[in-house]
Amino acid sequence: MPSVSANSLVQVGVPDQFARRIGNTLRTIAGVGTAQSGAASITPNSNCVLGTTSSGQTAFVVSTAWQVSDSFLFFNTSATTALLFPQSGGAINGGSTNASISVAQNTGVELLKTSSTAWRAIASNAGTGTAFTDITVDGITGTDASLGITGLAAAQGGAVAVTGGASSTTGNAGGAVTLAGGAGGATGAGGAVTLTAAAGGATSGSGGNVNLTAGAGTNGNANGGSIVNTPGALNGSGKTGLVYNRGVTVTKQAAPAAKTVTAAITAAELVAGLITTTGVTAPSIHQLPTGTLIDAELPGVATGDSFFFSIINTGTGASDDATITVNTDVTIVGNPTIGALTDATIISGSGRFMARRSGANTWVVYRVA
Repeated sequence: MPSVSANSLVQVGVPDQFARRIGNTLRTIAGVGTAQSGAASITPNSNCVLGTTSSGQTAFVVSTAWQVSDSFLFFNTSATTALLFPQSGGAINGGSTNASISVAQNTGVELLKTSSTAWRAIASNAGTGTAFTDITVDGITGTDASLGITGLAAAQGGAVAVTGGASSTTGNAGGAVTLAGGAGGATGAGGAVTLTAAAGGATSGSGGNVNLTAGAGTNGNANGGSIVNTPGALNGSGKTGLVYNRGVTVTKQAAPAAKTVTAAITAAELVAGLITTTGVTAPSIHQLPTGTLIDAELPGVATGDSFFFSIINTGTGASDDATITVNTDVTIVGNPTIGALTDATIISGSGRFMARRSGANTWVVYRVA
């Protein structure tokens, strides 16, 4: 935009109409209504507009007289958000036809007409701390050591949402959201990513939760999304990063699967982690699922991944032992038998096992206790 007023150009001999075309002409316009039709018109004889708004009087519309490559500045000087509409049949920033953009109090936009129906807007909220309702950009880059996104401070604190875009095409994934620390210098550590909930209120408020929730499966038999914690890989003689849980860990446990005598253990029951069995005066034989079935139960599983499961033998007779047996691509290391106790007054025996994936569809079950 020019930095000289039209009046100044006239004073040095520039013809009036040409001066008003290339110089800044400041006008104050009051909003009218809240719709495109009947809104206060912004015409080419004002390329710097100060918009004033009040309750129910917030709408402005660009005139059809603007030419392609024309531009103007619009500032909202009032406390009520302004609605800035394109001309009838037009659109701003590739949005819906005839849709407005919102200009918050004490902020402004520069609009450039790029075709007979299209406008592009550059938003600014310098020095106000107030954001526009919507900003469409390809990227946001910090210009100093700190780039912050802060929710509104109010009676109910404002939330901050970062949401990947929804797919518009069947079969395509939605947009991912990535939080990545910056690369370190030649001998410096990489930038950390920190998720920290706020402390509770000064008197008795509870601290905020940090919630990680994967997406739910929808329709048919779709799988739910997984939560994957992956430490950093080592380099050279370094050490692989660790996953630390510093505090009491509470996990959800499904009700145990109950087995009697000779009954195979399904992959779902195995992964759920807790199984009870009783021979009822006869030994129990429980075949493990195949490696292929275990893989299918764990979408995204990788070689080296493992999980624990426990088998509790509730039998009390001398012949009530329970034994797990191998299956295709599943082997057992250690004692596969969980003995029963002949004394009914003593708690029954149990076995603790770890299943480790040693390759595609291949598992080794280790007796660890």
